[in-house]
Amino acid sequence: NAEYMGGSTTHFVFPMAPTQGQFWVSALANFHVQYNFQSITIVLLMMKHIFPRENWEETVLTSVVFAGAITGQLSFGYVGDVLGRNRAMTLTNLFTLLGALGSAILSWGNSSSVYAIIIACRFFMGVGVGGVYPLSATKTAEETISHDPVVRAKRVASAFFWQTPGTMGPYLVALIFVGLTQDESIRFRFVLGLGAIPAFICFLATFGRPENTEFQKAVADSGTASQNMRHKVYWYALIGTGGSWLLYDICYYGTALFATKILKKILGDDDKITEVCWHGLVSNAMGIPGVLATIAVYRYFGTKRLQIFGFLLTAVAYVALAIVFAVDDDQHVWLFIIYCFLIFTLNFGPNVTTFLLPQETFPTEVRSTFNGFSAALAKVGAVIGTVVYGSLADAIGLPVTLFICAGVSVAGAVVTWFFVSTTPIEHPVSSIRSKLLPSP
Repeated sequence: NAEYMGGSTTHFVFPMAPTQGQFWVSALANFHVQYNFQSITIVLLMMKHIFPRENWEETVLTSVVFAGAITGQLSFGYVGDVLGRNRAMTLTNLFTLLGALGSAILSWGNSSSVYAIIIACRFFMGVGVGGVYPLSATKTAEETISHDPVVRAKRVASAFFWQTPGTMGPYLVALIFVGLTQDESIRFRFVLGLGAIPAFICFLATFGRPENTEFQKAVADSGTASQNMRHKVYWYALIGTGGSWLLYDICYYGTALFATKILKKILGDDDKITEVCWHGLVSNAMGIPGVLATIAVYRYFGTKRLQIFGFLLTAVAYVALAIVFAVDDDQHVWLFIIYCFLIFTLNFGPNVTTFLLPQETFPTEVRSTFNGFSAALAKVGAVIGTVVYGSLADAIGLPVTLFICAGVSVAGAVVTWFFVSTTPIEHPVSSIRSKLLPSP
């Protein structure tokens, strides 16, 4: 059997190709995850003239979804191993549906009331989108007919691909409504509320659907989820799957703070909604080739090597951008070229492989739970990147901060090298403990 880290001769699968099981549900769920994450960025710009806000309110509005996501990843990952993938997926999409819809239709009153309602709804929605992470990866892998691990990995990566178009969705919707109406209250409500539609479709598609055969067999052959979680080897493996994902998200979400500053330097300083939307569409579109390239070359590298290579390539991009900013930040052409390269590298390799690793590493009995733990660690990294890097750039300058990002990327490669196994964990654990634990 081919190892799960690569070596298969399977063909490239374009992310829209027909697949077994409910691939489209996982793809659509991944789309609405990033749509709902990103929507607040353009919404806050739409709202600033009609609902003035304090700085602390803006900070909470942008970060509360991460607190909800961590809660959802920890809870719904476990629910997926207890109740089943489809039952948990139904519940998590219901949370997303109600949160997105509530933020659009319940946010009335003065500024303080409106923002308080949106904050509460976005936490609720965050619980839902957080649960999608472990459940969509687990569901896609287990509903793939082929047991070839490389085929499974590429299937999961193809579902994950739709997160990138999802990041572009709010900006495209905002552009459309800028042309349809001048009422900013209507604009922002539609941008928030439309995130409920794909969640509702996923809710209907999974409601009452029977569980896949692999999960049913695992439930029959093993103990309870809480009993299976006690094996120490799973927690050791979490250092690799969750630790590398945490370091990646520090860089990814930290860079999102610099994106506006970098694009304004390159394309001009304009806070008009149309300009911000085009900036958002352009910068996020650069990630599409990175994800597609990862899927295309996966069979040649495999997960571990591709993740290490991707982290190191991202470090190179950070260093190059830092040097140009430090030497002459008026070199707009070079800034744009290197920035495009950075966005490509951020979406190539670890962006996909960190999503793949948990479903490849952990056995069916605890796959959803430890996938959720890994994703929760990633969102802790997102919070660190969002909160720390902005202040850091103001204090020590953007070039030095970019060098620090390069160092974090190298740390991601090191964690991957030492803590990511080249063999998936099997059940029972005792038979393979020596494969993951270091020699005495």
